[in-house]
Amino acid sequence: MNVEHVRAQSVSAASLGRPHVADAMVATGQARDRDEAFAMWLAQGRPAYVHKYSIDLPRAIQLVLEAGGKPVLAHCLARDSAEYATDELFEQLADVGLVGIEIEHLDHGVLERAQLRVVADRFNFVQTGSSDYHGTGKGPSFALGANMTEPEEYERLFSS
Repeated sequence: MNVEHVRAQSVSAASLGRPHVADAMVATGQARDRDEAFAMWLAQGRPAYVHKYSIDLPRAIQLVLEAGGKPVLAHCLARDSAEYATDELFEQLADVGLVGIEIEHLDHGVLERAQLRVVADRFNFVQTGSSDYHGTGKGPSFALGANMTEPEEYERLFSS
């Protein structure tokens, strides 16, 4: 497999990413599906994982606000994010202007969603949802339109 195989999977994408690599692995017979490609090769701790730079959250919030956007923290308790999601962090992010947190997401179970609702209520965060849709390769659990933001929360987000 080479970069041309990856590019062939991302003809309409602005940039290449791990989902495109996973799709190329499927297309070249190196994985059954995207989930297997991530589980065997592309997820954190696997042989082909490459750590990527992450911006400091307060700085990211500042930049979003300066650009006129509404900063919302996604994947708050998903995968390896849970260890960082402390009350102190949420308080710090609220103080610098975080507007909302993603609650309705496939990676958040019933318990995690309940915990995040408590956090949202405490800090008056808008409660958002997301299908995390990145194309058809992720499977039906990530279908476009799953885990939606409630209409009243959407209105709250854009009326603030």
